[in-house]
Amino acid sequence: MEAFTGRVSSVWFQRAALDRFEADLRALEQTRSGTAFICNTGVPGATNEVTLTLEARSRGHARLTVSLLRLRHLATGGDATLELRATLDVDGGDLATFAEDWRRLFRERTA
Repeated sequence: MEAFTGRVSSVWFQRAALDRFEADLRALEQTRSGTAFICNTGVPGATNEVTLTLEARSRGHARLTVSLLRLRHLATGGDATLELRATLDVDGGDLATFAEDWRRLFRERTA
């Protein structure tokens, strides 16, 4: 018996999650403190294909963590997962550019 596999060609974000992330990102940009977080299901800790976290760090720096997950359900039972996680330290001065690029990207996609 062959294993069942599926493929998702796009990732969806809930509108409320996008709005919350944009507000958190704006606050992070202005105060240089806190965290902006978004995941494609809108539920932290759930199985998310895409998770993005931007966290303020000391001395005006930030840390960007991106997690990509590929989940395959097998006909033989169970799941096969592949996860890629990357963390980058970002200069706090780049937060404004990141925030503007994010807003522009999602304004174009949701207009």
